[in-house]
Parts: sequence; structure tokens; C-alpha cells
Amino acid sequence: MTAQRKSKIWSLSLAIVSIATSVIALGFALASFKSLDWLHFRNKPTDALVLSIKNAAGEPVTDAIVKLDYIDSVFAADSAGTIRFTKLATAHLKGSIYAPGYEDVSLDLTVPAESRLVNEILTREPKVSISSDPGDQWSDSPLQPYVEEVRSGPRPSGIGSNFSGWYELHAPRPKPGYEIDLHSIQFSLSGDRQCNSWSECQLVQASPTEVRLLFRLQGLSEWRQPQPAYSEAVLRLHYVPIMGTSDRESK
Repeated sequence: MTAQRKSKIWSLSLAIVSIATSVIALGFALASFKSLDWLHFRNKPTDALVLSIKNAAGEPVTDAIVKLDYIDSVFAADSAGTIRFTKLATAHLKGSIYAPGYEDVSLDLTVPAESRLVNEILTREPKVSISSDPGDQWSDSPLQPYVEEVRSGPRPSGIGSNFSGWYELHAPRPKPGYEIDLHSIQFSLSGDRQCNSWSECQLVQASPTEVRLLFRLQGLSEWRQPQPAYSEAVLRLHYVPIMGTSDRESK
């Protein structure tokens, strides 16, 4: 065997070894890519979830908000009563839905694997009435005191250390033959703030026929991302028969 032929065989062998090494390396690369792609798929955020919030009549609740337990952000409904969640890091949502005039709803659901539209129905908040409605009394029965409680619904604070604008809450007007007991007026804030603690509550009008509460809320400067916090004002009043009305009604 000549030296030239030996050199050709040696070069061909080296080429075959090089090709085999490249194929093996390519196989490992593909395997690693698939493994990384699978891990990325498992760990990537959940796709968008649309929460549709309506009342019992099927009407969208456009002023609803959602507060999730594990983050500080608050999500507000749009003009169609929907809230779109994107880039969720978990498939489990837990929190609460708030809307003025409606009962609070606890949100505890697992994002479905296929359908991304979740419907929530809110029910209107009943008015509080401890005693019997005087309108339901027999005409020859004396009038009985009753209680009303009104709520503002969640209201946003200012951003950072700023205050919000003034919010207003009115008491229901007394029913015929009744007046407001001015000694029993109670007002408070629930949620993020309490009255006159990083907030201001002012009873600007209090008469036997009308009560009006103003309040405003200071934001939280310690939050990294500027956003409002939410609080709700509560006004509770006793209504009593006007002096002498019960005697006239019973005669």
C-alpha cells in the first residue's frame, strides 16, 4: 500500500469520526433543547383569564373590583363588567370581589385548562332593618323604632402619600312619622383605613331629617408600584317616631 493511499484512508477516517462526533453533539443539543422547552412550558405563566362579573339580571357590574390575597394589586372591571388577568404565575386564584350595592363574593377557583372565561354573579346587598318595617304595622299599632345601615362601597385612596378627593355618603331620609335619633349616629371605615387614621371623616350635616358624611383616604407611599388602596364607609342610624306621632297613630 502506497503512502499516498494510506494518507487518503487516514483522512477519510478522520472525516468519519468528525461527522459522528457532530451527530452525537447535535443529538445532545436537541435533547437539551427539548428538555428546556418542556421545563419552560411547565413553568411559564398561565394564559389570560377573563372574569365576567354580572348581576342576577345578567347586567354587567362595571364598578366591580377584585383583590387577590397573594398580591397587593387591585383589578377593576371594564365597561363590559370583565376583568382580564394576564401573565398569572399560578393557576389558582383566591381573593374577593367588591362592588357598591352588592354583597362581597369570595373568589376561590382553579383556572380551567381549556375555557378561560369564568362567570361570577353578584347579588344586591340587602338593607339592614332590625325592627319590623313600620309600613307593615297595623294602623292601630304604635310606631316602632328601626335601624338603617348604608355603605359607600369600596372607594380608592390617593396615590402614594396623597389623599383622594372627598367622597360623600347620605343617610336614607326618614319614613313618614319618623326622625333620626341624633344621639345614635355611628360612622366608620372598613378595609385599608379607619376613620381619621391616614384618612379624614367629617359629619358635615346632622339633622332629624338628613345626615351627610364626607370622607377621603390617604394612599400608601411604601408600596413599590403606585396604586390605590380601598376602604368603605359605613353609616348606621336609628330612626324613632316623632314625639306625639305614636299617640296620634294609635287613636
